[in-house]
Amino acid sequence: MVDSIEMTVPPYVGDELLAALRDDMIQERHVPIREYWPDFGSSQDGDPLVPVQEYRVTGRILAERLDLMGFDAGSTLATVSGALAAGKALGNLGLVEAREQEMLGSLTGKAWVDLLASSTDDSPGTCEPSLNSRSWLLEQINGFNFLRRLRAILLAFPEAEVVLDSTELDTRLPQELPAWNSRDAVAALKHKARAHAPIVVLTEGKTDAEFLKAALTILYPYLTDLITFLDYERRPEGGVGALVHTIRAFAAAGILNRLVAVFDNDTAAADGRNVDTAAFAPQIQILCYPELELAKNYPTLGPPAQRSPEDSLLYANVNGLAGSIELYLGKDVLTQEDGSLQPVQWTSFSQGMRQYQGEITNKPGIQEKFRAKYKKAIEHPDTVRDGDWSGLRSILDAIRDAAQRAYYVEDGERV
Repeated sequence: MVDSIEMTVPPYVGDELLAALRDDMIQERHVPIREYWPDFGSSQDGDPLVPVQEYRVTGRILAERLDLMGFDAGSTLATVSGALAAGKALGNLGLVEAREQEMLGSLTGKAWVDLLASSTDDSPGTCEPSLNSRSWLLEQINGFNFLRRLRAILLAFPEAEVVLDSTELDTRLPQELPAWNSRDAVAALKHKARAHAPIVVLTEGKTDAEFLKAALTILYPYLTDLITFLDYERRPEGGVGALVHTIRAFAAAGILNRLVAVFDNDTAAADGRNVDTAAFAPQIQILCYPELELAKNYPTLGPPAQRSPEDSLLYANVNGLAGSIELYLGKDVLTQEDGSLQPVQWTSFSQGMRQYQGEITNKPGIQEKFRAKYKKAIEHPDTVRDGDWSGLRSILDAIRDAAQRAYYVEDGERV
């Protein structure tokens, strides 16, 4: 159920549906037996109670999980628009009632979402289709994959509570039918593997992975089972070259997981990231840390050859020049005791890029300060609002967007 919209769970979607949820969303309540099974008659005092297990989740959280599984808002809205266009085409052939043809003629995907959001449950006995009829609007998406239909409804009700009664779920969800042939079977397995296997995030180094993983746990705890970071204990070397090598190794292996490789927002990454993205399958996405507002006017120190670097403090846009993970840890972490920001030190000049490479000063101190910050946030979640998490949130949002772009079936078409 989404808000007051009841959805019958069809066959063949059991595993897929449950994968969109998490076990920590399960709640149990006790209901009188005849209230739960009204076929036995009206509820009476003294009726025994039955334990009812339900998955309960807000529409926003479920929508974000479905986004990462390939059922994102953009492609869902396009699917709704396509279904409405198909209905109009049938109307032009005289296969749709004149009244419905008129209604479909003025309906777009966006308008469908707006109308569904403002609709109310139909009165009993209502049979005349209209643009205000919730049941008629929902009929237009009846042929969708169940999770696609669910995502379409969440476009209209993003803050609705979603409830799945799992009390007898195993008896109501039969096993899937076999594929028609071996090719379809392989395609189906690949499709499911890509949808449900965790998104693998590759970073330049161990510290990047540690901090991004911590930020994911704090900012998007309900996505931690869908996004994983490479275990750097098994790949101890870091840096741009090592990341490029890892991307190529994963591509050569043909793994089905969606991969998002994230480079620093600096000169070294731009200079060393000699990767032909067109040569990779679309499930491999490559990006740099996004531009940071704080970095557009940031204190910098001149090259170390100067005798008094502290006298050469200048403000500059260090995006693309010195954007390592430390710059994204928050203004509260980067602020020194005197209230100034920990400056960037220009270190070397890249002939290939014709620009300087910079590095934040006191990197170990910044890292330890952030470790204390994220450990406190994990132990006391209410303290998160007191800190600056905007930089790390921007990286995680970029990773999520890339993961959605990476969701393709074998022939490269978006699902």
